[in-house]
Amino acid sequence: MDAKIDAKSALFQDDPDSPDAEPYINIFAARAKDKDNATLIKVAKIWHDPEVTKSVVDESDSTAKIVTGKSQADLQAALDKLQSELQQQHK
Repeated sequence: MDAKIDAKSALFQDDPDSPDAEPYINIFAARAKDKDNATLIKVAKIWHDPEVTKSVVDESDSTAKIVTGKSQADLQAALDKLQSELQQQHK
C-alpha cells in the first residue's frame, strides 16, 4: 500500500531556514581520497539535475526543501555543532 505524503496533515513542520533544521540537511560527502571518484561525481550531478530536484519536491508534496547557499564550511560547522551537542548529552 502506497502512503502518499500529505503536507497538510503534518503535526509539525520545520522551518527549513532555521539553524535548528541544519541537522536534517542531506548531503553528499566523500573521503578526500574519493573526491575524484567518477561514480560519486555522477550521482551528485544526477541529484542536482533540475528534473530530479523537481521530482523530489513533488513526491514529498513540497515538504522536501532544496537547500542552497550553504558552503562546505557551513555544513561542516553544523556537523561539528551537532556532534558536540550529542557528545555533551552522553557525558
